[in-house]
Amino acid sequence: MIPQLIAVDLDGTLVDQQLQLDPRDVEAAKLARSKGIRVIVATGRMFESALPFVNALGIDGPLVCYQGALVKDLDGTLLHFAPLSSEVANKLLDYARDQYLTLIAYNNGDIVVERMDEGARIYAATARREPKVIQDLRPLMANGVPKLVIVADQIRIERELEILSKMFSGKADFVISQPRFLEITAAGINKKYGLEYVAKRLGINRENVVALGDSYNDLEMIRWAGIGASVANAPAEVKAEADIVVTSVGNAPLACLLKELGVA
Repeated sequence: MIPQLIAVDLDGTLVDQQLQLDPRDVEAAKLARSKGIRVIVATGRMFESALPFVNALGIDGPLVCYQGALVKDLDGTLLHFAPLSSEVANKLLDYARDQYLTLIAYNNGDIVVERMDEGARIYAATARREPKVIQDLRPLMANGVPKLVIVADQIRIERELEILSKMFSGKADFVISQPRFLEITAAGINKKYGLEYVAKRLGINRENVVALGDSYNDLEMIRWAGIGASVANAPAEVKAEADIVVTSVGNAPLACLLKELGVA
């Protein structure tokens, strides 16, 4: 099948641990566009930290950010926003304080924390953004935040996923995007939600959509797309849900996907 729309994740899929893109994937993105295929990014990143990769790939918008909570055109025009409620966000803030967990929030393109600890530094290195430190995150919650992130060691993150999913059932969604990052969005908000919004806006049926990802936060869009694809470095549970498994990050997975689809 030659798709009309391909949605790709960034970190762990097209972007490696050194935060680099494979030049062959840049060429693959150019090839897809030349064939009339729309290529977009669906990422947990904020708009500002995702945009340099989108520009380097030379691909289209809209850009799905914050696990689907925000959709913008590449010129920054806001198309859709589905934030966490201030009530839920404040309760999560109280929990993080009580449990001495690093909590990352967002405000107008900034990463915001209450203290600059190891977790904040780890997250900042991945996001390529220096956090702002403020005494109290609570005032930010009143305006609605697209997502929150808890940062801890892998074992702690898995335990907090189980605890918080029960505490906030039906009020927020929790997903491990990377081993040390637990990402939190409003209930029902995920990459599938953002991708479906974009597909409808572009008038493209899901049967003509391909989604490529590597982690648990990509599962919903992989399942929803007409063809779901994962990279070989994805967890077994993610690969099991994919229709196609392509090469690992750093080995031109987008180029490999185009070959599998008969585009290249």
